[in-house]
Amino acid sequence: MSNDDATEQITLDELIGIALEARMAEVHTALPAVVTEYDRSAGTVGVTVPISRMIPDGSGNFVAEPYPALKDIRIEWPGCGKFLITWPLEKGDEGVLVICQHNLGPWRTAGDAVEAGDTAMHTLDGAVFRPAPLTDGKPPTTASA
Repeated sequence: MSNDDATEQITLDELIGIALEARMAEVHTALPAVVTEYDRSAGTVGVTVPISRMIPDGSGNFVAEPYPALKDIRIEWPGCGKFLITWPLEKGDEGVLVICQHNLGPWRTAGDAVEAGDTAMHTLDGAVFRPAPLTDGKPPTTASA
């Protein structure tokens, strides 16, 4: 057999490792985010993620890929029940996207216990936005009384 006919052989352990890396690249827990739009009446924002995700290319390397712009993300204001502490948000404000285990859409619409609707877990459609200055160039300031 010539070298042209040879195929690269990988072990079962290596194959499992590649599969796990690929799957874990799609599991999201929390990400920094920057506000692109704010809907005060709906309590939602549009955001971009200012870092790229690293996707395995199948040959042991990773390729940078930007996250998509996200819209209609519920803002996680501090509070409970009927009371929330809110403040105006502006384009460029920073925060954290917290990625819930399941898509929040069915629960947001129903407002009561619902089935998840799909089996996807830790995907970006389960995100909520927590406003917070994160970068060193935007230190928090205090409000004046």
